[in-house]
Amino acid sequence: MPKIFLIFAAFFCVFSGLAAAVAAQDKTPDKTHVKQLETIYKELDAATKKRDLKTYEKYLDKTFEAEQGAVKISRREIIELLKQFFDSAVEITEAVTKIEKVRVTDGNYFLEVVSFVKGKFKMPDESGRISVLQITAKSTDIWIKTDKGWKQISQIDGGSKIVPVGN
Repeated sequence: MPKIFLIFAAFFCVFSGLAAAVAAQDKTPDKTHVKQLETIYKELDAATKKRDLKTYEKYLDKTFEAEQGAVKISRREIIELLKQFFDSAVEITEAVTKIEKVRVTDGNYFLEVVSFVKGKFKMPDESGRISVLQITAKSTDIWIKTDKGWKQISQIDGGSKIVPVGN
């Protein structure tokens, strides 16, 4: 009898483990949800061109945290960095974000995105010089749908490139 119990216990553990692994696997993204997130990125692109910080604040969850290598950046710090970026912008002529890949795990939407921004920016040195820059950034943005709508809960930096244009 104890041997049967051990076999049952082993089977249960294996089955439970498989069930948990299947539950944690990626799900097929809901097309409606993907469309909603694409619309949000268009709204954020328009906000970037207008240098509108409020739109970003609306979508960043209170628990939001960005990862840049080993460095963690809080929601408050990200908003301050965005403010500094917008303050340095004389004019933003282009802002386009493209979702390249979507996967869903445990209800979280992991979006691999590429963002492109072009505009005139004041240089951070004391020269007062203005340069036209093209900025391309890659990231994995993690979103969750809440009772208050979509909220971005995290962003993992995938690298960026800043190129001066015709200076």
